[in-house]
Amino acid sequence: LHCCGVENYTDWKTSDYFKEKGIPISCCKPLVNCTADDMKNITRAGGKVYERGCFSLVIQTMDSEMGIVAGISFGTACFQ
Repeated sequence: LHCCGVENYTDWKTSDYFKEKGIPISCCKPLVNCTADDMKNITRAGGKVYERGCFSLVIQTMDSEMGIVAGISFGTACFQ
């Protein structure tokens, strides 16, 4: 989905995971050299990780695919 965190990548700052390992490497943009030190520094990581949060992208994806899911569900229910 090319996203990081719930609202944005800074959501990780308050987590126990961040204290130990920093921002997850899965948040790193492609073709960007994200080092462990970069990921532990919220300011330095800013330009290297996806800034958009995942919550809005998941909701957006679900909304756009809801017609397909509903159609398949209805079609399956009709055959039952």
